[in-house]
Amino acid sequence: MTNAFPHVRVPVVPSRHLKNGSFEIDLREKSVWVSRQESAAEHVSIDQLKEMHVIDSAIQQGAFGDVKFKVVTAACASLFCLGGDLALFLRCVEDRDRDALAEYALLATKSVWVNSSGFGARQLNSLAVVRGEAQGGGFEVALSCDVLVAERGAHFGFPETIFGLFPGMGAELLLATRVDSEVAKRLTMHARRYSAEFLYELGVIDILVEPNHGFATATAITEEPRKLETFERRILRARELRYSSLVELVERWVDRALNLSQREQKAMRVLLRAQDKRRQRDS
Repeated sequence: MTNAFPHVRVPVVPSRHLKNGSFEIDLREKSVWVSRQESAAEHVSIDQLKEMHVIDSAIQQGAFGDVKFKVVTAACASLFCLGGDLALFLRCVEDRDRDALAEYALLATKSVWVNSSGFGARQLNSLAVVRGEAQGGGFEVALSCDVLVAERGAHFGFPETIFGLFPGMGAELLLATRVDSEVAKRLTMHARRYSAEFLYELGVIDILVEPNHGFATATAITEEPRKLETFERRILRARELRYSSLVELVERWVDRALNLSQREQKAMRVLLRAQDKRRQRDS
């Protein structure tokens, strides 16, 4: 396939992005815990993506020592992540800024692929601990991890269809490593809010625990890697996911985003206002 983004490159981000950033890094024995701070934006900003790129590069280069696990979570008990930066999307659509939209999507896709691939040659395992809401891109990040631990009461979903888009950073491909491909397609086609309990029964969530038990569960896995053997076959399926397949999705996603109708853009603004109200209520 012809490269649809000949002028867009995932940037090499200087380490200064790690200072006063959105994520707190906690080094434990054989594991790196990357936790979204409560002060961070509830959506995935471009700065957060760049910061995660720095963290992942440091892990790949051995900067944190001989770690075997990356654990992704959030400090806020009611929120894992609300997904993409709708304000940025709207600006790019209005300005016809394909390169900026592609840069964002490629950075997000790179982050997803690094998790699902096991950090390339390093073959690290990744865990996601989800409490509260994990929507859109936040759900995709959780799905990209080898093991998805969710606490009861957590909720997940793909709201993109509300405004005429689809989850563009690999949701359907990631789901298809966990459930039947038809089930994966149905889950991404509707803007429904799914409970952790429902997704556990489907097989999307690997481990369902009581509230406030997610961190302890992840810690137990990092301390006893043999617990991963239960998920070994599915992890191997995720390792087969090609980065080129994810980039093809990005190409389609960017094309679709730049052709959103006025009505679809209005729907995106409505959702953006709802997110802003939540932010004001929680602050």
